Amino acid sequence: MQNIYQQNWMILSKEVRNKLVEIFGITRTAITEVRDDVVICDGHSNTDLQAITLEKMQEYTGEVGSFGAIWDLTLKKIELELHPIVKIEEPVATPVVAEEEIDLEVWGEVDTLEVKEEEQNESKTNKKGDKKGK
Repeated sequence: MQNIYQQNWMILSKEVRNKLVEIFGITRTAITEVRDDVVICDGHSNTDLQAITLEKMQEYTGEVGSFGAIWDLTLKKIELELHPIVKIEEPVATPVVAEEEIDLEVWGEVDTLEVKEEEQNESKTNKKGDKKGK
C-alpha cells in the first residue's frame, strides 16, 4: 500500500480523520455522499488523500519504515494525542494505629464535652418550653 484510499479512510473515526487533515494539510475536493444515513464519502477524494505520503508520515512519527508500518505508527500516535494515557498513582496506604497507642483519656474527654454540650442545649430548650407552657 503506497496510498490511502477512501475505503481505508472512511474506516477511521471522524476525529482521527480530522486530525490527519490538520497534520497533513489534506484538501477536500469531492462531495460528501450519504446513503441510508451512512456517510460513504466525507468529501476527501483518493487524489486528496495522496497528501499523506511516506515522507510526511516519517517526519511526523520520527521513524523510518515501509508505508504500511509508518501508517500504523501514525494512527497510533494520533490516538495517543487524542486519548492520552493517564497515569494512575499508586494508592497511599493509611497507617493503622494499634488500639493500645490510642490515648483513651483524650477521647474520653472529648466524648464528655460533647455530652455536656448536648445536655446544656437540651436544658435550654426545656426552660424555654417551660416558660411557654406557663
